[in-house]
Amino acid sequence: MNNKTWRILACPVAFNEEGKIGAVIRRFKPGDVTEVMVVDDGSTDGTARVAKEAGASVLSHPQRQGVGAAVRTAIHYGRDHGFDILVILAGNDKDRPEEIHRLLDPITQEGYDFVHGSRHLPGGVCGNTPAYRVFATKYVHPILFSLATGRKITDSSNGYRAFRLSIFDHPEIRIDQEWLSHYDLEIY
Repeated sequence: MNNKTWRILACPVAFNEEGKIGAVIRRFKPGDVTEVMVVDDGSTDGTARVAKEAGASVLSHPQRQGVGAAVRTAIHYGRDHGFDILVILAGNDKDRPEEIHRLLDPITQEGYDFVHGSRHLPGGVCGNTPAYRVFATKYVHPILFSLATGRKITDSSNGYRAFRLSIFDHPEIRIDQEWLSHYDLEIY
């Protein structure tokens, strides 16, 4: 990282991940980020309790609102508490906290605003994803998104991402629209 002291918030988003969320939090090494805060999207199991026991702070929705709403909660928390960068990752232990530097280095060292993880670049893993989803996320979605953006996209639907929270100062980025409460915010 460069000389600036970055305040980095990592937010695993979870719904009924009692059996996995503890492993996610324990995979963070001291100093990787400033804070790990789980956004519990209305879980009906012990997700919040396990996350707290593993050392994370927790914000819980009283009922399930959707992954977009959980990400929006993380964005608002990060902005309200003076964080510079937000890292979003899955609460089901599919993302690797030990690779967080691959998301953060382009932001902290090269000046990028947004870095999107990819399961399809060297070192990426799809886990136990069904073959039809691997095909769609490796070929169909990237081709469509690459055509739409004019940039090479290798994995448009991966939820492992990092961004400067200052991007939400732009008036055209409006994350509080109700239609963004589910997976639509991930693409927006």
